[in-house]
Amino acid sequence: MILEDGTHYEGEFKGIDNINGKGVLTLNSGHTIEGHLNGSLSDGIKISNGTLNLTTLPSADLPVKPNSFGKLCTPVTQKWKALFRQCYQMLGVYENNSKVNKLPDTQKLWQNIAVLISNSHQGSLKKRKSERSLENSLNQLDTIPTFGRNSMDVANYMDVKQYLVKAFESPHHPLGSLLLDVTVAYTTTYGGLHAHPLLLTHAVEELHSITKRIYDIVKLLFPALPSHERDTPPEDTEDSSSEIVGYQNLLYPLILPKVHQPLFILYTLHNKLQDLQYWKRLTEWNKHSDYTLMSFLSVDQKFLNNHAPDGLLSSPVKEQTFLDAIETLQLLKTTFSPIEKLLIIRQTFEKMTLVVQDQIGHDYKWSMDDLFPVFLYVVVRSRILQLGSEIHFIEDFMIPSLENGELGIMFTTLKACYQQILQEKTSIS
Repeated sequence: MILEDGTHYEGEFKGIDNINGKGVLTLNSGHTIEGHLNGSLSDGIKISNGTLNLTTLPSADLPVKPNSFGKLCTPVTQKWKALFRQCYQMLGVYENNSKVNKLPDTQKLWQNIAVLISNSHQGSLKKRKSERSLENSLNQLDTIPTFGRNSMDVANYMDVKQYLVKAFESPHHPLGSLLLDVTVAYTTTYGGLHAHPLLLTHAVEELHSITKRIYDIVKLLFPALPSHERDTPPEDTEDSSSEIVGYQNLLYPLILPKVHQPLFILYTLHNKLQDLQYWKRLTEWNKHSDYTLMSFLSVDQKFLNNHAPDGLLSSPVKEQTFLDAIETLQLLKTTFSPIEKLLIIRQTFEKMTLVVQDQIGHDYKWSMDDLFPVFLYVVVRSRILQLGSEIHFIEDFMIPSLENGELGIMFTTLKACYQQILQEKTSIS
């Protein structure tokens, strides 16, 4: 049992919050009581044959959870096995077929899917008077596709993506039915009254596992897709900026929006103190005019020409030079997968570049000494709620191959801005 103030108990219970038997109660001071305990923390605990152990550890080193926390959990790969088994059975294959030498016949899988959808179609026609909503949910899913089996060029990859969007949205398709069931199970586990910051690590690991296991099924249907361990560009492109073909890029935009609400609540609980400090500072800084704020953030003088104090022009509500970049970065809250959020960050930098090149010249190239203060200003003016939680979310689900590229560098700059806001000690005068 773990309480919000750090008090926790490990031992025998009688009921949900009724301690009854041998155990160790750790107070938020770090002191422990070990022995035979009886009662509840709200009504008082009777201690018999117990030992009080005083701690000399500083508060920062005090344990916030029992030593056994997480060690007795069901492994994430073993959770919701019945839901995945049902999907494999619907496809007509054994769940472990993909792990043996002989893979199931792809054409046979597609024929099974066509039969399932056709049967679902016929069953729904008997129950529904309106056929339009049914046709929309089928959306040509009863047609067996031929792409994605032997090669994975750009055209094939885009066809696979479009097919999966339709499949995961349809309750008539085995993939759509599986995602619906897994989403309900996941939301019930981590949402509502069950939400607790200590569950974040479990929730993230479970979601990684769910995504990989769903990808195993997708790969049976489209064998040309790469394995979990290999992310590659499409076969017919040498463009380094093209989308990487991999399970994360393919499935995160389809799965994460379904579970974003309960998952992000865990992030906000985990980062609550830091985000409160960030928001307090942001509120104070945004009371000032553009010129005052940009000067405080050490924005170079060449970017301040349009912001010099001039009566009403020094008001914080005057039209801002980087307004397009600010409005673009605010779209971060409207996306629910890491790649979409990273693309929003890149678009923000592009908007900033257009403004600066218009002011100074089209040949201007950013230096980090110029870029960081301007981007910090954009971040402050964007007023993004729970920015620390957004950053934490991107870190947990970011594709490793992007970390050292352009998107990774831009994301690192955003993280640096957040830390600068938290650590700034000077007030705007």
